[in-house]
Amino acid sequence: MNRFFLFPVFLALALLLAGCIPAATTDMGDSSALGEAICYDPPAPEETAACETDALSLSVTLPEGWEWGLIADDTDSAAYVLPVAFWRSDAPELEVSLALYPSGIGMCGTGVAIERVTLSDGLTATTYTEGSGENLWFTLIYENVGGLPEGAALVARYNGSAALWSEWAEDVYAILSTVQYQGDFLPWADALETAKSDFALLYGYTPEDWSGTLDPDTGVWTVTFYEEDEAGNRAAVETRTVDGADVGNAPDQTE
Repeated sequence: MNRFFLFPVFLALALLLAGCIPAATTDMGDSSALGEAICYDPPAPEETAACETDALSLSVTLPEGWEWGLIADDTDSAAYVLPVAFWRSDAPELEVSLALYPSGIGMCGTGVAIERVTLSDGLTATTYTEGSGENLWFTLIYENVGGLPEGAALVARYNGSAALWSEWAEDVYAILSTVQYQGDFLPWADALETAKSDFALLYGYTPEDWSGTLDPDTGVWTVTFYEEDEAGNRAAVETRTVDGADVGNAPDQTE
């Protein structure tokens, strides 16, 4: 059952927290919750929740009593693609989101309970949990999904009632153990270096400010280079599209 939701605000907040570093090297802070969790067996299949394009796909299997929808985001954030949400039919406020972050995600470990979990079929993940009164903030980052380029991350999130989470957490883990990813795109680090080399070849230097977005329909990166204009504002200089070893020059973006 498809419904459209705004991507929770906490997705953006996690990326903006001061002192965040890439999840693969996250500071464990003062966490004492490290350890190997039990294996969560996948549920009996009832329906597939999937976000698919011509180049990429991401899905999980839902048992009876769960619904899903694609997430509509009204911001210009390009940090994630293939966003899917699923929730309990009788408790829609128990909504878990799942998305692909092509260039990775930053996380903060200080004050957060961090745990290694084992899912089914050899899948492992790291979870980050923090509670505030009746509210709970939860993030799961998969560690070994086949076919995922280096530096990219598959991330599941929940932000809501701690009581609901306590009641249904095992079922959520079981659903997350069924994740399936398919696709092929150049790792962000490689795409950036290719774009920088092409820019430097043409202009003899490389700007120190850039950003990258992945087109989920094609698996092609767009790298935008920025410099300060005469007024000291950040202004786009030019873009490069990168698909494998091929580089395309986009028109000058400066207005």
